[in-house]
Amino acid sequence: MTDLRIKRTERAIKQSFIELVLQVGFEHVSIQTLADAAMINRQTFYAHYADKYQLAERLIAAFVEDMDQLFAKRMQTADAKLNLADSSASLLPLIDALYIQRNDEVRALRTIVLPNQLGLDAAIQTRITNIFKLYDSTKTLTPFQLEVDVALVMTILNHTIATKQLPDLVEVQTAVKKVARLFNV
Repeated sequence: MTDLRIKRTERAIKQSFIELVLQVGFEHVSIQTLADAAMINRQTFYAHYADKYQLAERLIAAFVEDMDQLFAKRMQTADAKLNLADSSASLLPLIDALYIQRNDEVRALRTIVLPNQLGLDAAIQTRITNIFKLYDSTKTLTPFQLEVDVALVMTILNHTIATKQLPDLVEVQTAVKKVARLFNV
């Protein structure tokens, strides 16, 4: 079991890192500034992480892992033939925990693109695309249709992150219908 002091230190580093990234941007976060904000010394930081890039990489990986659990839950409801509206009762607490309660974290991580790696937005978009490809009803989508569907989900996530609340499903349906009418569909 991890020592409570280690957990507290890692939590302080994470929280300070998120706050600093939001305040000054990832590129301007120094280890000394981070250590000062977390009320630790530099050696303590280096005992946990090689550098700020490794810290960011681990935070993004942990967030993506949590996001994958949300998508796995959605896949379970899809396997049970529940549409998004019907499965929302079981998904809303997970969405709330991931995108609303951890709002500062997701906003900070979305600004970081690590060398030779995908940023968080690209990871989210890739996973959404892959999930759409698994549904029987979406296997016949053209590449353009898939792109539009993924963009809609990304727009909903962007809205959720920006406003700290999910749009009402009726609001989403109304918006989609309005776009369809725009193209006389």
